[in-house]
Amino acid sequence: GGPSPKVPVKVTPENPAWFYHHSARVQGPHAGFVTGSGALGLEKISILLGDKNRKGVYTVRLFFSENKGASTGDRIQTISIQNKPVLKNYDILKEVSLPGVGVVKEFKNIKITNGELLIGLTADVGKTLLCGIEVIEQ
Repeated sequence: GGPSPKVPVKVTPENPAWFYHHSARVQGPHAGFVTGSGALGLEKISILLGDKNRKGVYTVRLFFSENKGASTGDRIQTISIQNKPVLKNYDILKEVSLPGVGVVKEFKNIKITNGELLIGLTADVGKTLLCGIEVIEQ
């Protein structure tokens, strides 16, 4: 419980296309307010987890939900964490087959050596899409 901490986040581009849908429109085990909204066209996300000397090992969860009207192959993206590819040629709809179904991809043992988590998104087809990020210190 309690308030969320203030975490400095920088995104590139500075003004991606944000989308918002009521959480009731999202289905599946990962439905909810996180997968009901998101950003299109992100290229880079920098999250400061402390000062530049902070080191640690983290679990990173990325949340996705494809927009209604999309088809398999409309959006293919490659995602990297700490400049290492973790999802190559990722098509959300190949995993869930229907738009509006939430998906979570989890990556453990992500090493941070300078207090900064870097997430890169590359559009292979269409624009990148990301709904949420969860970072948990191990």
